[in-house]
Amino acid sequence: MTHEWVDLILVGSRGRMGKMISNAAFGDERFSIYAEVEHPDHPSHSDESEEKIDSDLRDALTTYQDHDGKGRALVVVSAVNDADTAAGHAAICTEFGVAYVCGTTGLDDIEQETLKAASKHIPLVYSTNMNAWVIFAIGTAVNFMKLFGKNVLLEIIDVHHGNKPDSPSGTAVTLYEMICLVAGRCVDVVIFGRHGKLGPRTFEEIAVHALRAGKSFLAEHEFRFYHPDLPEKFVITHSAQAWENYADGFLQAAMFAAENPNGMYTQFDVCGFKI
Repeated sequence: MTHEWVDLILVGSRGRMGKMISNAAFGDERFSIYAEVEHPDHPSHSDESEEKIDSDLRDALTTYQDHDGKGRALVVVSAVNDADTAAGHAAICTEFGVAYVCGTTGLDDIEQETLKAASKHIPLVYSTNMNAWVIFAIGTAVNFMKLFGKNVLLEIIDVHHGNKPDSPSGTAVTLYEMICLVAGRCVDVVIFGRHGKLGPRTFEEIAVHALRAGKSFLAEHEFRFYHPDLPEKFVITHSAQAWENYADGFLQAAMFAAENPNGMYTQFDVCGFKI
């Protein structure tokens, strides 16, 4: 179903990513932010200069039920950093039958299963990176591996600001999981950094190196493919020092969720990138 306008409930609205999504939605006439939700301990709740916001997603959804949305679609967009909270919000969205977009990284197996279970009842877009440029970089790397995987060594470099709580990044994890899938390798071949007398590098292994430094926003990924016998390499690099493309990706995902049936989707589906 096509929707010209979509109402959003934005969770984690006072974080850096949440603020960027809010700004992007304000500048896009297709979207209206119906409610903002932030953790009850967030200082914005006690700041009298701040507009009052909700502290509980269930309360915001209950209020929306009594609101005349005039046929507009509703999507919950989560920009929270906490994986357990993000998974819990998926379950709440299932209760209310509302589409859910989640870009939280660091989800464990149980939390990912919670999202998969929710997607049987609601449209759910989950991606470790919402930036369309990053999706293209990952997709290019995976397609390269499809073509040349029998003669390729792969090293992944993940560079982020020092405040990022998880390592390696969700983007790096997504890449090596997809590479293992298309190359027929077990994820056990993935190593994280190198230390000590490890012996020669094996052909199968995929090495991930996480660098963390500074406080300003920085997200950089480098996918380095090497020929095992020849002096030849192919390098894919994506670097970002601003949030705008990530915020736009959340809105693209929200519109996609509003227009598609129940199911589990990723940003590859949103961007129409076939792998």
